[in-house]
Amino acid sequence: TFFWREKKQYSVKYYFPDFFNNQGRKIFVNMISRYQFIINGILSFYKYPNIINQFEFLTFKDLFDALKNLIFVYYSDISQKKSFSYGDIVSIAKTYKYLNKRFFSLLNYSVFPKILSQIKPYELYIWHENQFHQRSLLLSLANNSNSLKFNSLKIYTNVGVTFFSRNYWPHLVPSRLELKYGLWGRNYFLMQNPDSKDEMKYVLDKYNIDYKISVTRKSLNRSFSEIKKIDNNLLKKTRVLTFFAHSNSNEMYIMLSRFFDKYCRKDFLSTRTKFFIRLHPLVSQLDALKQLKKLKQNTSQSYLNFELINVHNESIEDSMNQSQLNIFSQSSFVNVALEIGAKVVVVRTSYFFDPPIQKKFLNYKNLTII
Repeated sequence: TFFWREKKQYSVKYYFPDFFNNQGRKIFVNMISRYQFIINGILSFYKYPNIINQFEFLTFKDLFDALKNLIFVYYSDISQKKSFSYGDIVSIAKTYKYLNKRFFSLLNYSVFPKILSQIKPYELYIWHENQFHQRSLLLSLANNSNSLKFNSLKIYTNVGVTFFSRNYWPHLVPSRLELKYGLWGRNYFLMQNPDSKDEMKYVLDKYNIDYKISVTRKSLNRSFSEIKKIDNNLLKKTRVLTFFAHSNSNEMYIMLSRFFDKYCRKDFLSTRTKFFIRLHPLVSQLDALKQLKKLKQNTSQSYLNFELINVHNESIEDSMNQSQLNIFSQSSFVNVALEIGAKVVVVRTSYFFDPPIQKKFLNYKNLTII
């Protein structure tokens, strides 16, 4: 799971809401967020007895292997190319931004099987969105499955998307090759709700593989309130517009600029209109404010009035219910808004990927895609 600087050990509740319901559970952190130096995050693990500290298991050989594998990763990026376009060069250069995160993932690759062998858990829940720091853990298990004595270990792949869609980004959806080589664990998938289960079954059935899939227990469900349809004619709307940002501040900027360019009506552009924005946990308020400043500088509507929602004061469903119009881009929570009957605009922010809308909502009358 992630370890957030602000939430510390309680970061786990964002991913596994019922973690503290039982004693004896342990947290393995595979990514650290909001620290300038990852080492500072790891050192803070000593304060929390329920967090497994990698330093207690690391050897010099593990450090050397991680460094060697890191060099190999970058060597492979370069050596596999016969020629380089400008885009290739930019893409490789951008990966250096994540150099420390890649190294940390490779450390976890080396030490994770060793930790499992020593603590001997009987169940393992892995939060999975098919990102590199999650794949490194599962690849380490797959590559050491014969030498480690955890064949009886139950491994559950808790798919991190709250409302999974078959239209989710292709590189974040299970592929035949990934399933074959254990990059999704032992193909036992936990989904957040029945609709997400159906969407994932559609993906997996194409591969003709053995798998198990079920809806997670209620206490592990990340939708914190019961989803109920609303009557837009009866419910008092206190906000005109609410934007629901996804996990990248640049993507938030694209959503806002495209909305004001392609959709926004003149009556919205009053100096008295306040535009509300609900941020994803991965987007800091500082980054969001920088993007809003850039947006005002690049448009003629420099008077646009934005307000960031305090997510501690209201649930995401409350944010939807208070708004006349809900605007999304790549957030899977668009399916919640559609489920409760809200008016929704989805802004395409990618030329390659469709918005993550579940199939049953694609012809929804209150949905506009731009």
